Amino acid sequence: MGDNKDNDIVPARRIGMYHIGWTYDELIEHLSEGFKQKELEQQITLQTSNIKFWISKGSRTVTQIMAYDRFDGKFLEEIGIGSCLKDITRLGIKYKQNENDYVYELPDYPGICFELEDIDEWDELTAPIEYISIYETNLN
Repeated sequence: MGDNKDNDIVPARRIGMYHIGWTYDELIEHLSEGFKQKELEQQITLQTSNIKFWISKGSRTVTQIMAYDRFDGKFLEEIGIGSCLKDITRLGIKYKQNENDYVYELPDYPGICFELEDIDEWDELTAPIEYISIYETNLN
């Protein structure tokens, strides 16, 4: 059992303490470390050393959160950065490849996707998960 529930990855809801649907101001209040902010056409991104946030300029709310690098939180208390699709299938969970290369979604868990590292000797079942994103769904 993971003893750090605060770092759980919950599809379409939260990564750790950071929630989909938070306002820009709520997010800023909770960011304890420094971050880089970037203005895009429709969105603002805030990036820390191991989490990136997308905020819609229209609603001013968080629509996507991505964990990477040394983020140690887990999805279903087992799947994290560095895990692989073989770990997901071992849990009996189906996955499907998105139209984007190296991006995989879980049909039974809307609002989460995994991006695999592009490594030599690439094999989709054993390539390490490099990024885990959660995002808004129509089910929220």
